[in-house]
Amino acid sequence: MTSPDVTNRETMRDALYTLLSTGLVGSGKWVQGMYAYQPDAEEIDGKSPLMWVSSGPTARVKRTINLRTKTSYTFLVQSAVRLDKTKTPAWVEDRLDKIEKELMDILLDDDNRSTATWQNMDVEESTPGYTVIGGNEYRIEIFPVIVEAYDG
Repeated sequence: MTSPDVTNRETMRDALYTLLSTGLVGSGKWVQGMYAYQPDAEEIDGKSPLMWVSSGPTARVKRTINLRTKTSYTFLVQSAVRLDKTKTPAWVEDRLDKIEKELMDILLDDDNRSTATWQNMDVEESTPGYTVIGGNEYRIEIFPVIVEAYDG
């Protein structure tokens, strides 16, 4: 009995990171730092707003009809805006809202929902919150993004 050569989760995460960093980071865009992993305080170095893509749960289902393996990868796309005395709470919320809009424009674009890397993409309900990185408080929002690939 042979084992199927299943897709590597890192490959999927890197492809999602590339898609998002191309659309969200650069001149005239909202995000100052984008990472394919959760960065530490030294890497962030005061940047804000920032985003990162980290791995979440993976589910693999072997289909008996066509002997293919369907893999669902959940990635946690996180946006973060630093809270400091120079920014009002309204400014921080406005930045999160602008980032959410740009993120959804990319993720829900029909050309991105099915690519050479994955066959489907969905976005689940986001979770807002707060976190501390390197002694700085950030307002965050976590977007579970599910991509599916078929192997075998």
